Amino acid sequence: MNLTEVTAISAGNAHTCALLRNGSVACWGRQGFSGTNYGSLPKLAPLATNIVALASGAQHTCALSSNGNLFCWGENSSGSVGNGTSAPVLFPAQVVNLEEVVDMALGHHHS
Repeated sequence: MNLTEVTAISAGNAHTCALLRNGSVACWGRQGFSGTNYGSLPKLAPLATNIVALASGAQHTCALSSNGNLFCWGENSSGSVGNGTSAPVLFPAQVVNLEEVVDMALGHHHS
């Protein structure tokens, strides 16, 4: 995949994601959980919504959609992905019990 029209970049410990002008997200590197590896070349993250903002923690990433929904994925041992579990989340999942989000910030093991 050739990255063009990048509007934002977000990096964790060993992975990087780019927000593209068309609202999609591409990631590369090692997400750091369960051996999931985007590889050395960017790959589109499986998000079906129009993403307007992106943030990364040490081993997780979150994406904010234009309608205020927040989607997160990655290492989740401290519940940083916001799905009510502590199991790794391999694909973007909507954060539960949270709507009309306008901004986000991620830390090492928290969002």
